[in-house]
Amino acid sequence: MKKTLIALALLLALGLLAGCDEEAAVVEDIPTDVIPEAGSIPAAIIGQWVEYDIEDAGIVKLALVGKEEYEGTPCYWLEVVVGDEEETMIVRVLIDVEAYEEAMGEIQNWLADPELPEEGMFADMMDQQMSGAMPTEDELDEIYSSMDDILDVVKRLVIQIDSETAFELDLPDLVDMMIEQMESGMEMMAELDDMYDDYEEEEYEIEMPELAVVGEEDVKVGEETVRAVHLTITVEGETVNLYVTPAIPFLGLVKVEADGEVPLMVKDFGQSGAESSMTVENIEKMGAEELMMMLMMGGMGGDMPDYGGMGEMPDFGDMPDMSGMEGMSEYMSAEEMEELEEMMKMLEGMQ
Repeated sequence: MKKTLIALALLLALGLLAGCDEEAAVVEDIPTDVIPEAGSIPAAIIGQWVEYDIEDAGIVKLALVGKEEYEGTPCYWLEVVVGDEEETMIVRVLIDVEAYEEAMGEIQNWLADPELPEEGMFADMMDQQMSGAMPTEDELDEIYSSMDDILDVVKRLVIQIDSETAFELDLPDLVDMMIEQMESGMEMMAELDDMYDDYEEEEYEIEMPELAVVGEEDVKVGEETVRAVHLTITVEGETVNLYVTPAIPFLGLVKVEADGEVPLMVKDFGQSGAESSMTVENIEKMGAEELMMMLMMGGMGGDMPDYGGMGEMPDFGDMPDMSGMEGMSEYMSAEEMEELEEMMKMLEGMQ
């Protein structure tokens, strides 16, 4: 439940999108000893950054590192760095300027007057998440449409996984695969729902999250004291404490507390000086299927597959004899067995 509440808190900050169209600015000093007024901070400041210490993720840094045009559209480069000097992953996203500033402006407005939305897509998502109900056809159409809209906002996505390997995802291909997987998942859920149609469902009351403003408090961030608004989100008797202020770049999050622990805390931040951390110059294009194969190989403990010179192919050793897999037919359909055999042959051919 604790992780669910933390995810809900982060999703709340990310999911409120609308309103501000200021140009990127340079800001010398934003006060942290008071809560800045809504609209007093530019929506985008090139060079701003924030570094978090996050449970189960380690050190995570967000930074706005540049601005460039993509096919005539002004865009910002937003960079997320996860890990330390020994093991670091960098995700670099090129985002439409108008959409980015609109999102950041609305987050600032929300921080000035926080409340849980009662209607709109985020409210519908929250209601569905808490209820576990299957979305209706209209809701699915809205979800698919919003996924297509991603391509209007996110123009490029580049990932560096080590000091020698980086790739750029084929976004249209990735979005198509995500929609296909979602459709397949919904079909499977519908089949399961039909299978258990004769069972009487247990009725229970769904308790929706409650958000409350506790007041303003000082939070220690390194050597600095930051004035923040203390919020609580409560679900089924469990509470997460959030400390927020527009003075912290991007999401405004200062600290998250849950069950006496601090799973998220600002380590440091600034309004200038951030530059790209990417070092790899030879960036290859990667399709959705190649991405899935790479993730599969990672799950098997292998090295990075060779996709256009991006690392060495793992040594799988002798591939399994498919004749020894006949016992699997007891648990898999003929079609599933055929797909498995094709995958094993493909892996063998990649040796």
